[in-house]
Amino acid sequence: MNNSWLLLISSFISHGFLDFITFMPNISNSLSLYCVSICGFYTLSLFFPSIITLFFIIISMYHFGEDFRYLSDVFKDKKMRLLCSSGGASGAVDSWGDAVEKRWSGVILISSSITMDYSIWVDVLKLLNVSNISLLMNIILGLSIPAIYFVHFNPFFIVVPIVIGCGGGVKGVLLYACCVHTPLSIYRYTQSYYSFWRKLSCLIYWASGTSLVYYSSPIVYYLNGYEIYFLKLVISIVISHVIFITRWQIGRDCEAILKNHHMAIKRTILL
Repeated sequence: MNNSWLLLISSFISHGFLDFITFMPNISNSLSLYCVSICGFYTLSLFFPSIITLFFIIISMYHFGEDFRYLSDVFKDKKMRLLCSSGGASGAVDSWGDAVEKRWSGVILISSSITMDYSIWVDVLKLLNVSNISLLMNIILGLSIPAIYFVHFNPFFIVVPIVIGCGGGVKGVLLYACCVHTPLSIYRYTQSYYSFWRKLSCLIYWASGTSLVYYSSPIVYYLNGYEIYFLKLVISIVISHVIFITRWQIGRDCEAILKNHHMAIKRTILL
């Protein structure tokens, strides 16, 4: 692996170090649940590797799909604000149904990568001791059918993930994770703070984590023969990360919806 890829992957891994933000305000309780979650999924992966691997892939699809949903809301919100400033419609985020539909883009992103790098997928699933690889692959590919149906109203949510997945395969998905998902996640973390110094501390924390992962990466060479256990641990951490970050994101979205409704009611009263 060349240094550029190693740096990108290090930045991707280290964005998970900011999960402590999702633990607030009950940091000790949330941290305990986080560790229990990791241990629980790791134990389950030893006995039910196929089920946990499939769950990991599906939850990753949702996680990447959330990026498309969020970016769509950001652009829609900016458009609505422009309309409001000119006396047009009031701003609003997507309804729950619209948000779910846009998250299907994550399914298209990952499933389309199989068509490009089928053999790599097979090798990784073999390493994870997945019992029926062809069945799992067909499930992943099959999910792309309802995904395309749900997002057919906007070709953007179909074309972009297909271009990334089919065009770059596994590397394309990794590049997306490092260059789009990671910066967007850091941005959403910093947006949870109003203080400039707290925003800056998040960036410094992320940069420090990236350096730590980058320079400690040679440790991987000492895991010869234990790669499967390391991969299962990584998968367990990622699953726990997605669960906690999703809980945090839903809470933030609910706050945004309530804020928009209050603003709309206030505007109506003033009119």
